[in-house]
Amino acid sequence: RLNIVPDALRFVGLNVSTRGIFAAVCNFACEPLWISKPAPLPNSAEDVVHMSQQLVAQAFEQAGCQTDIGIYIPGALSPDGDILELTPKQQHVPFDDVVKGLSQAYPESQILASNASDILLQALEPDNHKQVIFLVSMADGVGATTFNRDQIFRGGFNQASNLGGLIPETGPRPSLPDLAAHMGMPVDNLSLDYLDDLFRADNQALLAWIEDRGKRLS
Repeated sequence: RLNIVPDALRFVGLNVSTRGIFAAVCNFACEPLWISKPAPLPNSAEDVVHMSQQLVAQAFEQAGCQTDIGIYIPGALSPDGDILELTPKQQHVPFDDVVKGLSQAYPESQILASNASDILLQALEPDNHKQVIFLVSMADGVGATTFNRDQIFRGGFNQASNLGGLIPETGPRPSLPDLAAHMGMPVDNLSLDYLDDLFRADNQALLAWIEDRGKRLS
């Protein structure tokens, strides 16, 4: 049996978006140890960078050590963490300036930019009370592992390979086999025209399935 030692590592996370800016500290078990009070995003890029540095400094004090800094960025990133594209509402947020400002203020810390639900997000989302389940694999290959040879994998990305922290399944996901089982008919019967006719006729079984499964989309 393998057990995670919660205090083996501590992480500092920063969330910057149009919804506000706040920092958090969590341990290796993704238990939030400290979360700053969310503040409105300042208007100028300089003020955003300054506030980010202040929040990270407070987080380091709460963590009791200097560690790497994770930043959640709502957009498409390259494997190296470069911002390729942002969601439309976040276009004016100076993410690049924040990353550069933190790199200059904390040269000994690695800045880990992520657009995925990694292990920092449990602490970075105060309203998220779902339990995070850890999957530890001791094999090498496609999909990677929590441990890379003799090193702990830095950050788990909840993408195709589901590394590190996995968000628990909330139930059946939208799919044709699932809809067929719900409707009690073969999958082959579910043509687009047939489903469109059912939808236009306000078929209660189909509408109930849409209402339920729509809430389960990631």
